[in-house]
Amino acid sequence: MVGCAVVALLRGLAGADVTLVDVDARRAEVAAALGVRFARPADAPAEQDLVIHTSGTADGLRQCLELAATDATVVEASWHGDAPVALPLGGAFHSRRIRLRASQVGTIPPAARPRWDHAGRMALALDLLHDEAFDVLLTGESTLDELPALVAALADGTLDGLCHTIDHAVSPAAGPAGGDAARHDPRT
Repeated sequence: MVGCAVVALLRGLAGADVTLVDVDARRAEVAAALGVRFARPADAPAEQDLVIHTSGTADGLRQCLELAATDATVVEASWHGDAPVALPLGGAFHSRRIRLRASQVGTIPPAARPRWDHAGRMALALDLLHDEAFDVLLTGESTLDELPALVAALADGTLDGLCHTIDHAVSPAAGPAGGDAARHDPRT
């Protein structure tokens, strides 16, 4: 989901040649809907100026380093938690001067704080979500009552999809919840 959302944002940059790389061939449909190329990892284009990694796997991050061009940047947008990740940081990593950057969205970098605050970032994010391209990432909707079964399906891998939304405003068993405040935007 994160990688597809990044692709949806980057596809609109002038001069950007964006490829969605995924082990799941079904993501080719998402790439087509977003108007970008799709590749399986073995066919991913090399010599890229910017590579953004979102798979959360060590193999994926290692491949991103391999795909980066000289003086390129690899952005690690995955969360690996406390799992150690072994990377090939000799050879090509040094000779090609590849930069490895961490992406952390919880705080604003010190250099950007004079221009951005939490409210400004939230307003921009909400404005960007008006782009209908993000609708292709919404692959299901459930009521709040269905949440326990949904979480179980997510945990055991039987739910196929990218972003499943929960309608908090309407629950078949309980009726409307939370009054008018809950109805203003029921999807989360």
